[in-house]
Amino acid sequence: MQRSGWSGTGRGYDKRLPDHSAAGYSKTRKQRQGPLHLAKRALTGPWRWLTAAALLVLVYGAWHLVGGRGGYQRRLAVLVAQTEAEHTATLMRLHPVHADWVRLQGELLDRGDLVREASADVERLEEMHNQRLESLDDLSHHNKSLAGQMKDAWQAEVVSSHDRLSQAKEQLEDVKWREDEIHAVVTQLHDEAVALSSAVIALGLRVVGGSSQEGPLDAGVLRMLGRGAVFDKDVLINAYRPHDEASAWHMEKGALKQSAGRLLGELPEGLQTPALRQGGQPPPRGAVVDADPRGPPVVMELVRPQLGDSQVLIQRHEAHESVKGARSGVVGNGVPPNSTVRQSMDGDVVFHAADQASIAHQKPAPGTSPSPIPASTGGKKSAEQLQEELSQKLAAMTGGEGFRSSRGGRAGRFSGSSKGAKAGAQQEDDSVRCRMSQICEGVLECGSGDELGCVTDTKERQAKVRAAAQWAWQAYRDHAWGKDELLALSKTSSQWFNLGLTLVDALDTLLLLHLDAEFEEARKWVAVSMEVAQNSAVNLFETTIRVLGGLLSAFHLSGGDDVFLFRAAELGVRLTPAFNSPTGIPFSDVNLKTLHATQPRWTPSSSTSEATSVDLEFTFLAHAAGEKEGAQKSVAAVEKLVANPSLVEGLAPIYVSPHTGGFAGSQITLGARGDSFYEYLLKQWLLTGKQNDVLMRGYKAAMRGVRALLLQTTAPEGGLLYVAELHSKSLFHKMDHLVCFLPGTLALGHWHGVSTGEVHEPSDLDIAQQLMATCYEMYRRTPAGLSPEIVFFDAHEDLGSQGNADYPKQHAGDVGGGDFHVKPQDAHNLLRPETVESLFVMWRVTGDALYRTMGWHIFRAFEKWTRLESGGYTNLHDVLKVPPPRRDKMESFWLAETLKYLYLLFDDSSPAVLPLDQYVFNTEAHALPILGSPADLALKSHYRSGPFGSPLPSNASAEERAQAWRKASAELAAEQYPGATSSTARLLLQRWLSGSSFPAS
Repeated sequence: MQRSGWSGTGRGYDKRLPDHSAAGYSKTRKQRQGPLHLAKRALTGPWRWLTAAALLVLVYGAWHLVGGRGGYQRRLAVLVAQTEAEHTATLMRLHPVHADWVRLQGELLDRGDLVREASADVERLEEMHNQRLESLDDLSHHNKSLAGQMKDAWQAEVVSSHDRLSQAKEQLEDVKWREDEIHAVVTQLHDEAVALSSAVIALGLRVVGGSSQEGPLDAGVLRMLGRGAVFDKDVLINAYRPHDEASAWHMEKGALKQSAGRLLGELPEGLQTPALRQGGQPPPRGAVVDADPRGPPVVMELVRPQLGDSQVLIQRHEAHESVKGARSGVVGNGVPPNSTVRQSMDGDVVFHAADQASIAHQKPAPGTSPSPIPASTGGKKSAEQLQEELSQKLAAMTGGEGFRSSRGGRAGRFSGSSKGAKAGAQQEDDSVRCRMSQICEGVLECGSGDELGCVTDTKERQAKVRAAAQWAWQAYRDHAWGKDELLALSKTSSQWFNLGLTLVDALDTLLLLHLDAEFEEARKWVAVSMEVAQNSAVNLFETTIRVLGGLLSAFHLSGGDDVFLFRAAELGVRLTPAFNSPTGIPFSDVNLKTLHATQPRWTPSSSTSEATSVDLEFTFLAHAAGEKEGAQKSVAAVEKLVANPSLVEGLAPIYVSPHTGGFAGSQITLGARGDSFYEYLLKQWLLTGKQNDVLMRGYKAAMRGVRALLLQTTAPEGGLLYVAELHSKSLFHKMDHLVCFLPGTLALGHWHGVSTGEVHEPSDLDIAQQLMATCYEMYRRTPAGLSPEIVFFDAHEDLGSQGNADYPKQHAGDVGGGDFHVKPQDAHNLLRPETVESLFVMWRVTGDALYRTMGWHIFRAFEKWTRLESGGYTNLHDVLKVPPPRRDKMESFWLAETLKYLYLLFDDSSPAVLPLDQYVFNTEAHALPILGSPADLALKSHYRSGPFGSPLPSNASAEERAQAWRKASAELAAEQYPGATSSTARLLLQRWLSGSSFPAS
């Protein structure tokens, strides 16, 4: 049979045309088997039902593939929104609990302070008890009964101190228990918040870019994405909660990288909220974000509450690794270029994204150079660049608060570019203050939260100090008017003497700073409302230097205003009975109404500094008002102690007995209870026109004793010079901040031609300059840039020994720089003035601008940490922490001394305000004219010999003299403020005018 397509002759393949004429044959086999033919046969043949079923399955599969995937994405978006809402709710629950925990931490610190104070009180009383027993030997020979009573009383005080210590420890344990309990709740809520935040980011990324690179989802989360599933917060928390510290850090690092480098940098327009697309700022934390119709609300924050180590932000800069520019909106380093950082909820760090449209127009922080970032770049940035950018953002939003890395280093100076800061510095500052508070030597740049760093003009600096005084005064006026002291944090007040302490202490400051309206208002209070005759015991020393000194200085600087002189005279008369002791050494306290002088219950001895540091004020009172008794007795008391044979090379122990006139104990210090004794030896000599040789001999002897016994250095070369203490003939390497009065005192004596050393020894000015450097380092070498109350110095005698070979370089970044350390109970700062006082004197004496620079850095630290936005300033609890915890008190000497000296430090008036050859500052910074100087003679016509122009009768009692000055004050107040005189003053005035009181003078 012949095959189709082959010829019968066998000559090969023969393509033949089909025979279209053949019956039943119209197409070739190949054409009959084409797709259309097969489809036709499938639809018309016996397989048509099977074909229809297959088509239905195919259509359903395609629909399910498209619609199901979209449904999954929608359910995923809803889950993201639900998780974000739950995250916000968790934060809202965390906030009040966290606030309670922070409050308990503060209470824990306070209770710990009380325990430490009680413990120190026990030690002090036990030591004092032993010293008192020694001092009783003389008294026992004269009065055994009295000696026995005093011994019993002292023993009772020691027992009472142990009881107080036990009670303080019990209270501390109670607070610890409560703090532990609430900390557990805070930790749980914090972990939930972190887990939910991570869940929002991880699930949000799936909405943005799919799941191909995100790994498989947790089984519980997958079940929640099924149809009809119920949202379960616990499932998400369990899925995204870190199980250990390493995974917790890895999770947060990854979350930050994702949010900064992808979720925020690559966010498609369809998934941005309307506010972001319109160029607005992201909503605040906790705000409800309206969902966009084209996508879910995407996470806008990453929260990490402060628990334990709050300084975590700088660690996170390592997570800002470069992200390749897979999309046009990616910034090279993976950090949203206009992202901002702010501090919230007691230290929570919150990252926000801003609209990418504003990237090219990003404004630099004040004081920094603009550095535009391209909208798209594929390059990487170094860790230093990331660190620098993050630091600038922190500065803009947190005011430069000190965030630390885990290595203890700074992540850059928040006042500006770290590179710029280093370039502009004459010598790089490696101090802990520079790293932690961004107050650096040689860096003159401003940033957000630090508007003082770039201020270089002296007048502008003085204006800043004046503004600070106004801020402090306004807070006192608003919350503590007429009271002794302002409690700035609680916006309340406290009473000590009931004499308007802060108001009177600040009178001359208001005058010097030309705060005229404030001064006039304060003057009216003194004239109308001040009540001197308080029926309570006040401390002779504190009342004299602050209130009496403040009134006398205000009298002189106001040009002889009798309102202040009359009040000062009455007060001085009422304080004078304190000298009515068996020996003339004044008692510590005196009741201003009953005129009865006493010792406090805790000691029969007076502090040496308090008993001998009131003669300046009483001397000028005698000169200006004729009240001579206080001057005579106060000077006699000092001369008595200067001649005491128990002095140790001119140095006095810090306790003296008004009963025996002898010193109690053997502790010698130029700090607390000893300081102003030495200061007033020089200043009283100056005030009286350099006439009292006894006091000058005492001053020289004491300073020679300081040179011989107390001056020490921390190292033979490159160490700090300091003033140690002497305890029972043993050196104690402790120095109070109060000792920092000494550089100024030595320089002042040098300026007046006083020399206390031998020819071959360093001059007083040389020693003053070295001690001034030490006092400044007590500020510079603390994290807060402010001095603690007490430091303990460390000796490095053998620099070649192990541990000292690299001194001081190895300690450069430490607190104290290897030269000193600070105990926790001594780390507080009370806004003290001694260092800035000495800086002012050193500037006046040497003219070296270095001392102005030092003062400016100290003022910056005060402004940074002690200023309250709600008004006023406050003490600090611990300068070793950044930010330092605060105490609730603004000392009166903040206005009276610290700000006054800072203002005068930056004064360039010619002639100088309050020149040193015409004025002496008392230990509260109240300026008194040197007797016989031009400043004194200018007001000679305003001085008086009595309240009514003539001396009072010589037989007049102290009460009668005080009433006479009181009457003069009342008459003056009625004349000048007829509508404001108090009812009591009017009644007294009517009684006096009727002739029923004091006999006519």
